[in-house]
Amino acid sequence: MQNDRSREVLAGEIPVPLAEPRPEGVVAARVENDYDEILFLRLRQLRKIVADLDHVPPFVVFHDRSLKEMATFYPGTGVALLDIYGVSEAKLKRYGRRFLDAIDKHCTEHGIGPEQRSG
Repeated sequence: MQNDRSREVLAGEIPVPLAEPRPEGVVAARVENDYDEILFLRLRQLRKIVADLDHVPPFVVFHDRSLKEMATFYPGTGVALLDIYGVSEAKLKRYGRRFLDAIDKHCTEHGIGPEQRSG
């Protein structure tokens, strides 16, 4: 049962803001083409395995944006991983070690040194 206000909203008579506008000059952080594609693909494969084990869709583990940031900054610690978009304390505890291990392995195999990594 709808009230009058709901009908007005649905009819478009009352505007409903969907998000707070960003302050002028503030741009969202973006990682587009400056990421290690080989690592990104490795992390996507790992995400699929982890998601299948947990019986959840892959995006529940991490979004592509998170994986791209991991493949850009090569986090080497849990603290550095928390700086990645979409990585919460809970996800760090649940998935962090697996993803950090995959990043470490990739960095070792491709000669990516600590000076190129965050954390």
